Amino acid sequence: MAICGLVFWILTLLLEYGFFYSPTMPDALPYSHLDEDDDVARARRQIVNKTVDDNILIMSNLSKCYRSKRNKKLIAVNNLCLGIRSGECFGLCGVNGAGKTTTFRMLTGDLHPTAGSSYVHGFDSIKQKRQVFKYIGYCPQFDALFDELTPVEHMLLMARLRGIHWHDEKQHVYQLLKRLDLCEYLNIPVGKLSLGNRRKLSTAMALVGDPSIAFLDEPTSGMDPSSRRFLWNVIRRLVKEGKSVILTSHR
Repeated sequence: MAICGLVFWILTLLLEYGFFYSPTMPDALPYSHLDEDDDVARARRQIVNKTVDDNILIMSNLSKCYRSKRNKKLIAVNNLCLGIRSGECFGLCGVNGAGKTTTFRMLTGDLHPTAGSSYVHGFDSIKQKRQVFKYIGYCPQFDALFDELTPVEHMLLMARLRGIHWHDEKQHVYQLLKRLDLCEYLNIPVGKLSLGNRRKLSTAMALVGDPSIAFLDEPTSGMDPSSRRFLWNVIRRLVKEGKSVILTSHR
């Protein structure tokens, strides 16, 4: 058992850092631009030709294809071109299954794209994950929380994973919990919190380390109107502070 644990731990590290995978991806998938609006076509040309140099997040023909059981090609994301500037809030809107979460997984390095590329502050999100992780925060669509831990314990765990100095971690954590209006639930196990408060905690965890880009995947799902309005105001303040926020919604 000890040998198996060591072998699989090493294998996990090798897989995490792409030791067995050297992607050779095409620049783009075959795609017809005939039905594009003029502003969409202009934005695509700016990204592909690299005529705009103040974007901190760039997606150039980002695409993802899956193979079905009958070996049919299923295109989840089709040549997405987008540039996000500092202090900008951008919404990816679409029905369930439109590819919003798949796009976020590619931007955070969790999923390899089929074609195209994405860059965060000039670093490739697939080949330079360690540099990219310094600048991004991610709130997933489904809460990645432990029911037995309290909000404070979740935040302290995230702070240590983000490399915040132990002298500053408590102050940083309590500031974020206060900002998301979670102070009255500090020592309550997450399993006893409402869905809205769990989403607030996931958003707070995405902001640990003061990232310049926050990916929020349906952050207000399951919230009542009052809590939803509160979170929108938090996002507005983040944008005013110069952070870039990319969020998804199917509404």
